[in-house]
Amino acid sequence: MVGRLPLSEGVSWARREAGKACELALFAVSLYFNVTLGWQVHRFRSEANKAPHITKLTVGAALPSIRAKDLEGNVRVIDYANDGRPTVLYVFTPACEWCKRNAANVTMLARKLEPTFRFIGISLSTDVDRQYLTANRIAFPVYTDLPEAAKRSLGLGSTPQTIVVSPSGRVMANWVGAYGPDLRAKIERFFRVRLPGLTDETAMGASASSSPPAKPTSPR
Repeated sequence: MVGRLPLSEGVSWARREAGKACELALFAVSLYFNVTLGWQVHRFRSEANKAPHITKLTVGAALPSIRAKDLEGNVRVIDYANDGRPTVLYVFTPACEWCKRNAANVTMLARKLEPTFRFIGISLSTDVDRQYLTANRIAFPVYTDLPEAAKRSLGLGSTPQTIVVSPSGRVMANWVGAYGPDLRAKIERFFRVRLPGLTDETAMGASASSSPPAKPTSPR
């Protein structure tokens, strides 16, 4: 006949078995979370590797010519040497409120510097049309639908962005952002002009309706 364990030993044995079960359960939970975390890290790294790399433009960097479309859908090549003047690439998106508030600055800049600089607009959205250009008094040619490789080479992403390129295709200056006080001062020193500053949000609608629109020019 098999003897029975004393009560105290039975309780101790049950406690040891319960402790082992708890340890196994904790190990299983820990293993699950470690595997899950490892998979998430692997997925994040994979997605990061797939994301397009954006080059940060530096002064002196060489830029290739840009293939883009005009507002009629015609493919054009933006070459920096064929005009003889430095080219100012002004990058914007129609939905960008800061681009709208910055419109008075860039249009004045283009008007004052037209004899010595060529201005070209680059829209990162294909939603741009002549109505938008008229409302924002943009009179220089605008192109859109840039290839992804061109966007990466120019370091495009945030808008507005202003890039000055020499006729030899070298970056002379690169500014990202609307022309607030600090950036406006830098741009005014670079071009030796005075700019009006950002348009107040409450005045944007009134100024757009009361000012005569500028007629967009045809591409050079």
